[in-house]
Amino acid sequence: MIKEVIFLRSIACLAIVLGHSIASSLSWYPHITSEAGYITDSWKMLMQLLLFGTPIFVFISALVLSYSYPNGTPKHFLSKRLIFILIPYVIMGLGYAILASLTQGSFNNLLGNMFDNVILGQFHGYFIIIIFQFYLLHIVFHKLVNYIRIERLVIYSLIINVIYLQIAGVYLQDTRWGTQLWWFPLCAWIFYYSLAYYLGRNLDKFRSALNRHRWAIGISVF
Repeated sequence: MIKEVIFLRSIACLAIVLGHSIASSLSWYPHITSEAGYITDSWKMLMQLLLFGTPIFVFISALVLSYSYPNGTPKHFLSKRLIFILIPYVIMGLGYAILASLTQGSFNNLLGNMFDNVILGQFHGYFIIIIFQFYLLHIVFHKLVNYIRIERLVIYSLIINVIYLQIAGVYLQDTRWGTQLWWFPLCAWIFYYSLAYYLGRNLDKFRSALNRHRWAIGISVF
């Protein structure tokens, strides 16, 4: 068990809940935002600062995977996750699509809503799509570390991540991919995964290093 994960997960949960609360408030009470622009800008800035919540969950998922399975994945690794994670995700996605059609008062776009939810992750369960890509990448990384040093994999992942986000944020910003789907592929999160994979395989060494330099770290924080 990784005790630090409990602390990280708590911070991420609070950040996500607060971020959604701010976004909902700004959306539901437009008269307030129109009367106090500087206050609205302050809340929007805080909301942007709270966006670290999802990357933390990505990091935690990869860290736990790497720490729990340092020498390879067990039998039925993917099949169990298919049954207990992916199938419920599909059911929830279909349910949200039906609910959206009921809200719209028409089922003409039901198939489109189902496709967007289940295939493109256009509802609150999108995180499952990202995690399942990590499950597949975890198997690949176990093979790659036999040929490439893990430190190099982290550096390569950072380069891929930065290049992809640059392309999505600059060259595709006016397309649906740049506004709604940029987060979908693994390359949008691969650095978080590779860094967590590295730490998970060397967690005990990392803890020892932090313990040796705890006073210096504590002083630098303040």
